[in-house]
Amino acid sequence: MTLDEARRNIRRALPDLRAPEPNEKSGGAAHPLNANFPIPDVILVGLTQLLDLKRFGPGEKLRWGVRANFRNEPFTVTLEKFGPRLYVRPEARTTVEQCLLKVAKFAEMYLQEVANSQIHAGHVTIENQFRSFEGQYRFFRTRARQAYHARRPSKAKAESDGFSEVVKSINASARREMRGSYYATAMLDAYFSKLEHVLVLVLPFLAYDAGQGRLVDFVASDWGDKWKEVFGAKNREAMRVYNSLRQVKESIRNPAAHGGFAKKGTSFFFHVDTVGALPGTLSEHSKTEVRLRFPKQTFDELCEVLDGADDFIRRSATTKCGYECAYWGLDMAFSSDFIAMCQKASQSEDDLQQFIEHQSHMWEMHANMDY
Repeated sequence: MTLDEARRNIRRALPDLRAPEPNEKSGGAAHPLNANFPIPDVILVGLTQLLDLKRFGPGEKLRWGVRANFRNEPFTVTLEKFGPRLYVRPEARTTVEQCLLKVAKFAEMYLQEVANSQIHAGHVTIENQFRSFEGQYRFFRTRARQAYHARRPSKAKAESDGFSEVVKSINASARREMRGSYYATAMLDAYFSKLEHVLVLVLPFLAYDAGQGRLVDFVASDWGDKWKEVFGAKNREAMRVYNSLRQVKESIRNPAAHGGFAKKGTSFFFHVDTVGALPGTLSEHSKTEVRLRFPKQTFDELCEVLDGADDFIRRSATTKCGYECAYWGLDMAFSSDFIAMCQKASQSEDDLQQFIEHQSHMWEMHANMDY
């Protein structure tokens, strides 16, 4: 729906919604809009861009407000620190809320077309979820390590207590290894989610052209394609780290995520007459077998690979600034102004810290509505 179509339709549907008279009261008592209401800014678009009503603000603990009149009932709708508020007489509250729901409906019909256009053009901001992915990864890694390193009775003590105790010790060790494997598999899922998220967040520091749907395609691409586009396929150290991660991905994470099956049927056992079933990778089976359960040594090797990849991303000239901003929780925009700021911030450590502090301050100011 175009802007002109949306304006005609909303005025046809709500002919009694108008701007207030100059000396008209602004409404009545404050009423919070419930959680089922649309996004407050969608209402703002409907009232201001579709109906040409005037907004006011920002102010102390207030981002914006709009005064209006519906069926001769004055009201004010605002977005304040503790949520959207409707100022209206209690008797008219339901009527005005229904009016605002219709406003939001027309605004969303218009904004859907805007959203598609802006996303395709790359005029977007990426919400930083690094801490969530990192927290999930660290949680499962800690639990896996605890499982693998749980205190075990000495072999000599178990043997001295008799055969049954030896069996119990072996079973307990197997259970610890199984629990560790469960946590380690979840750890890998969280790690690769974090990795893909970081590879998107660093893009503004690379002056990435997000237009023509390129950012949409990049986000949808495989993690390996993301890695190669960020670091380049000719970067030897980057490719060494990539190959280590790919081995982990293909031998452990991918099969676990796809029902225990590796690529190209390599996890199958093929039939040989008079012999039986042999592993699809033959003598390479011990290196390529699907491992849904693995010992402490394998877990330690996994952690070494993941730590090496994190260290590379943190210190690489390509990604170190973007990684630092990801770590500190900055959302990443793909506007030309924001990309220019990222380019300036990457000139020195001082510039980067000033950029992070400024962006953090702006976020806190908007979050707390301290205007």
